[in-house]
Amino acid sequence: MNLRKKVIVVEGIEFLILALCLFISAGTVAWPAAWIFLGLLLVSSLPITWWLLKYDPELIEERLHFRAELFWDKLLVAIALAFFLLWLTSEKALQEVHSGRI
Repeated sequence: MNLRKKVIVVEGIEFLILALCLFISAGTVAWPAAWIFLGLLLVSSLPITWWLLKYDPELIEERLHFRAELFWDKLLVAIALAFFLLWLTSEKALQEVHSGRI
C-alpha cells in the first residue's frame, strides 16, 4: 500500500475512534459541540497532512510507525488513557455534556 493510501486509512480510523468516543460517552449524536470539534479537527488536519505528504513524506512514514519502546512511555500512555476513560464515564462529565456546558 502506498503512503497516501496508508495515511488516509490511518487518519480515517483515528477520526472514527475519536467520534465514537465522543458520541458513545455522550449517549447521543445530537451534540453540536462534538460535531463542531470534529469538523474543525478535520479542516485543520487535512491541509497539514497533504502538505507533509508533498514536502516531507519521510516524517509521515516515521510517525505512522511510532512504537513506544521504553517502559515509561507505555506506562504513561496507559495511565493517561485510563484517566481519560474514567473522565468520559464519570457522572459529572456526562451531566456536563447533557446540560450543554461542554
